[in-house]
Amino acid sequence: MADDKFIKLTVSDDITKHIKGLAERLEDLEPVLRGVAGIMHDDVERNFKDEGRPDKWKGLSKKTEAMREKRGHWPGKILQESGALAASIQEDADRTQAMVGTNLAYAAIHHFGFNGTVKVRGSTRKVGSRDQYGKIDGSRRKTASGVAFVKPHSRKMVMEARPFLLVTDGGQSKIFDHVAVELGKAVSAN
Repeated sequence: MADDKFIKLTVSDDITKHIKGLAERLEDLEPVLRGVAGIMHDDVERNFKDEGRPDKWKGLSKKTEAMREKRGHWPGKILQESGALAASIQEDADRTQAMVGTNLAYAAIHHFGFNGTVKVRGSTRKVGSRDQYGKIDGSRRKTASGVAFVKPHSRKMVMEARPFLLVTDGGQSKIFDHVAVELGKAVSAN
């Protein structure tokens, strides 16, 4: 095609400079993504406070409630016996992503749930101040007062999933609004 069939339009140097400046401001999204990570963190904290959103978490078993009550931690929040899991939630962001998570080994089992067999290692544990009798090496011997011996064994474990690392629809709307505001600032900056 010949050049004479096209109309050429060029933009002014000011517009070109503005577009280049916008591209430079959008190259490093870390400040925007830090705000996104903060919104995500707030949403996860709210999941702990409300004990599940949008769907409430299934309650604790009666056995777990009784154990926690005995330790002075029930009534209370479902996933907050000590508060360590909720306190472990961290946020981070870099130029390409926003993240929220935890480094606690047991977090995944609470988030995703579990139904299977676990190995329990042998141990000793304190019991009431009475003498206990138990099998040790196949014979019945009196154990030390107030001490019980637990042999290594396997047991079935069922733990309901209680997803806490999720962002609700409301949280996603806040993220979209935040990004729109930040992009608007980048576009309007000189």
